[in-house]
Amino acid sequence: KQIEGGVSAVGAVRAAGLGDNRTLQLRLSAAQRLVDLGDRASALKLLSGDDRLMTLAREQVAAGKAVANSVTRPATGMAMLLARVSNDLIRDNASPVSVTLARLATFADPSFVPASLVLARALGGVNDADGAIAALALTRPNAVSAALAEELRFDLMITGERFAEALVLAKARADAPSATAYDAARVGEILAKMERPAEAATAYARAIDLMAGPNKDQPVPWNLWLLLGREYDLAKDWAQAKPALMRAVELGPDEPSALNHLGYSMLVNGESLTEATRLIEKASGLRPGDAAIADSLGLALLKAGQVEKAIPILARAAQNEPAIAEIGEHLGDAYWAAGRRVDARYAWGAALVQSDGDDAKRIAGKIDLGPKQSD
Repeated sequence: KQIEGGVSAVGAVRAAGLGDNRTLQLRLSAAQRLVDLGDRASALKLLSGDDRLMTLAREQVAAGKAVANSVTRPATGMAMLLARVSNDLIRDNASPVSVTLARLATFADPSFVPASLVLARALGGVNDADGAIAALALTRPNAVSAALAEELRFDLMITGERFAEALVLAKARADAPSATAYDAARVGEILAKMERPAEAATAYARAIDLMAGPNKDQPVPWNLWLLLGREYDLAKDWAQAKPALMRAVELGPDEPSALNHLGYSMLVNGESLTEATRLIEKASGLRPGDAAIADSLGLALLKAGQVEKAIPILARAAQNEPAIAEIGEHLGDAYWAAGRRVDARYAWGAALVQSDGDDAKRIAGKIDLGPKQSD
C-alpha cells in the first residue's frame, strides 16, 4: 500500500488514472488487490467516478464480489499486455498483426473479457465486421464489460451495414422503461443510414424530448437539433426542418455544419437569398476548405446571378470532392448559365456517373436538353 518515498500507492494509481481511460485496467486491478488485503474502503475510494463502469465496479466491491476484469494472476497479466499492444496498433492502423496479438491474448486467458473485445475491434479494423460480431457472440461479458460489448456490437453492425439487426437491438433498448436520449438517437442514426428519414426524424425528436426532460428545461446540444432538421429536410418536410435547423444555429452560432445546412436548405426551399448567403458565408469563413460549404456558396452566388464568381468556387469544390454528384451538377448549371455548353455537359456527365434514381434522371435530362426553367 506504500511505494518508495512513502507515497501512497492508492494516490499514485488515482493520479495515473485521471482523465485516461487506458488506465481503467490499472484501477480495477489495484482495487481488487486492496480488497484482497482487506482494505475495502480504499478500494471503493480508488473506484470513484460517476461513469457506469466505475459505478458497477463499486457495486461489486460493496457486495463482496471480485472486481471484474482485474488482473490477479500471470496469465491474465500476459493477456492484458498483448491486448494493450493490439489496441495501440488498432488506434494507429489496424492490421493482421493487431488481430494476431489479440488472438494470442484470448489464448493466454480465455476468461479475460477485455481481450475478446479487443479482438472484435481488431477484426472490425481490418474490415471483417462479420468475424468481429461472431467473436463477440462467443464472449461472455461480465457486468463491467457488458456495456462496452453492446456498444461495440452496435458499431460493428453499422460498419458491416447489418442495419436491420442493429435496428432490432436499438429499438429494444429505446423501448425499455430505462431508455435514454442516447438510445433514441441511436435508433435515429440507424434509420438515417437505412434512408428512412421520416422515421429517423421521429426517433431524433424523441431523443430531444428525453434529453430536455419532462419540464423541457434541460439543455439539448445543437448537433441533435441539426440531425433532426436534416432528416426532416430529407423527408421533404421543410415546415418541420426549418425550425429545427434554426434552433441548431441558435445553439451553435459558430458551428459551420449547422450554418451551412440551414443556409443551403433555405436556398433550395426558396427562402431569403440574402439570409441564406449570410449564413453560408459565415460557415465558409469558419471552415474555408470544406467542399460542401464551397458548393453552397457557389450555388448562392449562382442564384444571385454572380455566375463568374460562382464558377471557380464550384470548380475547386468539384475537384476536391469529385464523388459528390451534387457539386458537379451545380458546376454544370453554372457553366450553362455562362454560356459554356460543352463544359456544362462535361460537368453533368461526371455527376451522372456518381448518381442514381431520380437524381440520375434529372442530370441526364440536363445533358440532353439543358436545365428546365424551374432548375
